[in-house]
Amino acid sequence: KGEAGEAKKTYLKALRINPGNMEACFGLNDFCNREELEIIYAKAVEADSGNRRLLWALGTWYRDEGNVNKARKLFEKTIALNSEDIWAYWSFFELGGCYRYLGDYEKSEEMYKKALNLTSNKHWVYGGLAACYEAQNKHKEADIMFQKALMSGLAYYNKGTRNNYIKLKKILEEKNVKFVSAQYPMRSVEYLKKMLGS
Repeated sequence: KGEAGEAKKTYLKALRINPGNMEACFGLNDFCNREELEIIYAKAVEADSGNRRLLWALGTWYRDEGNVNKARKLFEKTIALNSEDIWAYWSFFELGGCYRYLGDYEKSEEMYKKALNLTSNKHWVYGGLAACYEAQNKHKEADIMFQKALMSGLAYYNKGTRNNYIKLKKILEEKNVKFVSAQYPMRSVEYLKKMLGS
């Protein structure tokens, strides 16, 4: 408790010096209640209104709180400042979710498609599109997007996880082991087989 209290004091001191200190805001996530965090994030955005990462983070905070309209406005502001970088990608992605939540599936699909154009890391967006189609009972389109999400997500597994599986495969081949059980077999054994080239 003593170290946590000291950490909180340090983050709050950093915010007194620079209210827009994004890292201090993020650090306080573990030490403050929701009401305190809302005030801290709002002050940070007020102090540094051009900080797109902070705008996006506050948007996700409002989304998590169920305040989709406040979240949507922050994501739109993030995009208005720059519509072609990583924060625009994540903001378009989040807007897709906001509009899906609000039942505006056409706008949701439009936002997800804009996000697709900004990244090679497409599995999140394919998953969002799948959920959008599923909510409209477009099961065939949803299934296609779910499959795309799984296949494209394969390339973005944690490098450590991928490396461990490849090391395991090498050991098993060296010892001529035919059967193995794994506690964390990825999302599907088929995708694990594909990654390992078997």
